[in-house]
Amino acid sequence: MPAHDPAGRSDRQSNPRSARSRPPHHDDLTGRPGSQPPGAVDGPDDATTALLSLVPELHATYLELVALADDDPGPAAVFAELAALVAGWLATVGEAQPALDRAFRALEAVAEDASEEALELVGYAFFDNLSPDHQRAAQRWIGPSTRAVMEMLDG
Repeated sequence: MPAHDPAGRSDRQSNPRSARSRPPHHDDLTGRPGSQPPGAVDGPDDATTALLSLVPELHATYLELVALADDDPGPAAVFAELAALVAGWLATVGEAQPALDRAFRALEAVAEDASEEALELVGYAFFDNLSPDHQRAAQRWIGPSTRAVMEMLDG
């Protein structure tokens, strides 16, 4: 039987899908007991977890997506929302530098997977939601794997 917290959310340890649709716990940034360090990605299934572990500013938006999508917004929606946050941060780089660093580190971790889903999430769900001006402004944060995804989209 699932345990319930005071906010009424169910904690179903045996269902891996529910672990991805909850924000991470504060004492374990990846939301998984005994898990790898924040930002490490085993595959595209961990993409949302990687974003949430490295970009806490995304949590409130993620919770809104979860409510709107009946507990499973899907990683593409989360990456699109990250693009909206990054676009705003790029306008205030000085104040947002740490958040931009974390966001692009998370994108790089997902892009390193080099799978079709990573291409779709980083390339289409994230970069296609940034204007060309925002993409140019983001160049200094883009790592080699993320750049490879961008080049695949352009080529």
